[in-house]
Amino acid sequence: MQQAEARPSEAGLLIVLGVLVFAAALASLLLGSAHLPLPSVFRGLFGIADTATNAIVRDIRLPRVLLSLLVGGVLGLSGAALQGYMHNPLAEPATLGLSNSAALGAVIALYYGYAAQSQWALPLFAIATALIAMFLLMGLIRFSDGTLTLILGGIAIGTLSGAAISLALNLSSNPFAAMEMTFWMLGSVEDRTMQQVLLVVPFAAVGAGLLLWDRRALDALSLGEETAQSLGFNLKRIEIRLMIAIAL
Repeated sequence: MQQAEARPSEAGLLIVLGVLVFAAALASLLLGSAHLPLPSVFRGLFGIADTATNAIVRDIRLPRVLLSLLVGGVLGLSGAALQGYMHNPLAEPATLGLSNSAALGAVIALYYGYAAQSQWALPLFAIATALIAMFLLMGLIRFSDGTLTLILGGIAIGTLSGAAISLALNLSSNPFAAMEMTFWMLGSVEDRTMQQVLLVVPFAAVGAGLLLWDRRALDALSLGEETAQSLGFNLKRIEIRLMIAIAL
């Protein structure tokens, strides 16, 4: 009875949140140094406005909206998966140091110029360092009695990664490279293009797909490992898929 009563409220919450996300995306398309009325924005989206409006909407504002939605969505999905896996409502990539670890990989790619040589360098370096951090955390699970030790380990990994990032910024001889690293870590989506959106999509799609593939297993894990095993889930395989998905 309580579950039946909870479903309408959950559905209503999802509708409200969906409307808020749509409103924020629309506001991002409307806001900018060039004032554009709503009808012009819609015409610009379909490429039937004047040349300047089409360029502003489709080449400047639309990529930043899509990137924001993609990044926010996959971070939220990753956080939900980690909360189910670790039985802790506070677990999420930043809490466990994974965000800082991924940022360290990106900073390495920017600092040594790999990102300028190939557009794939930055995401691949970030994924590699996030995977290393994830493997360390999963190894820590084997030797810890609770999630508190795991969270403390994640904080330590995040702190070390943050210190390495600060060192790279301080040692950077190129002020433009330091500025690029700083703005990247702040989450800036300014001056992004559709090419960068298309670069993010495959990583986001594969990571989200892996998490959704294991959604039932993660639900079972939220009730405990013994319950998940009794339902026939292979925890080893789930852990590996979870590590790859979170890193992506």
